[in-house]
Amino acid sequence: MRNLLLCAGVSVLLCTAANALIEVGALDDSPGSANDIEVVGDLAYVADGSSGLRIIDVSNPASPVEVGALDTPSSALDVEVVGDLAYVADFLSGLRIIDVSNPALPVEVGVFFRSGYDARGVGVVGDLAYLANGRLGLFVVRVSNPALPVGIGVLDTPGHALDVEVVGDLAYVADGGSGLRIINVSNPA
Repeated sequence: MRNLLLCAGVSVLLCTAANALIEVGALDDSPGSANDIEVVGDLAYVADGSSGLRIIDVSNPASPVEVGALDTPSSALDVEVVGDLAYVADFLSGLRIIDVSNPALPVEVGVFFRSGYDARGVGVVGDLAYLANGRLGLFVVRVSNPALPVGIGVLDTPGHALDVEVVGDLAYVADGGSGLRIINVSNPA
């Protein structure tokens, strides 16, 4: 059995039945620091640190090719793609919402920012974005209108919220310094 895996960095690995990993492709000209990756179809969306969002065609795993990019003001640490929108946690500049309907020309359409931000991770479910905000905890942002995202809820966690995953009515937060925090988000306000 063979499976292709795409790893942050951007390397494409082949996993064989003998469980040996073999690199089958790479894109090493990253100007930033690949922090996170999401693959949708034949495109890999990379949160590339100081270089922002990079979009890479991985239809030929042996030869990935960058097809588009959008520099963000700070350092892109996490990315989640839903439909034609990429949600980027951009360290000191908050949540950046980017239209990726044309991967060659990504366009920022909305921003959610508050002073003192430390945006580290993002998860999107329906019309809500959950933003892990370092020392500020977890923010819930309504993104039903991507051009005008609105903060609707916040919970200050004891440590530094570094990443978030939402399943059902629960947000699982990796909270540096205090471990895993599980937060009921059934009422996001």
